[in-house]
Amino acid sequence: MSMNKDEALRCLEISKQKFQAGNSEAALKFAKKSIALCETQEAQDWLVFMSKHSTSGSSTPSSSSSTPNLRNRSNPSQSQPSSSSSSAPSEDPSRPYTPEQVQGIKRIKACKQKGDLYAILGLEKGCAEVEIKKAYRKLALQYHPDKCGAPGTDDAFK
Repeated sequence: MSMNKDEALRCLEISKQKFQAGNSEAALKFAKKSIALCETQEAQDWLVFMSKHSTSGSSTPSSSSSTPNLRNRSNPSQSQPSSSSSSAPSEDPSRPYTPEQVQGIKRIKACKQKGDLYAILGLEKGCAEVEIKKAYRKLALQYHPDKCGAPGTDDAFK
């Protein structure tokens, strides 16, 4: 636990340095990280201080926008709602899918309802373990919800 506290204090010092340098965005990031590592009263007080002073200063947002952060490269990515992408990733209309993927998802769901797990993989019941693993990997890569945008991919992949 003391290791987290040491790291939290180090993050707090970095936050103070960033704030003095005029980078309130980075200072806020390190202050929150400090609190996440070990919640100290000093970090809480610093966060309250920063929230009071960073909202009144209008020069800090313009200075942070001139030097793009690697994690926040552009503003359009921030305007997209993150809750909709996390709640239903396969329903995202921006990911293309083929008719073959839709047909494959329907086949997997139908086999799943019957309870025939070998049919999902396209194998016979007497096949070797190596063949099962190979077929599973192939289907996992083909129909993973992060890669396949066909409707119902989440349910079929479970």
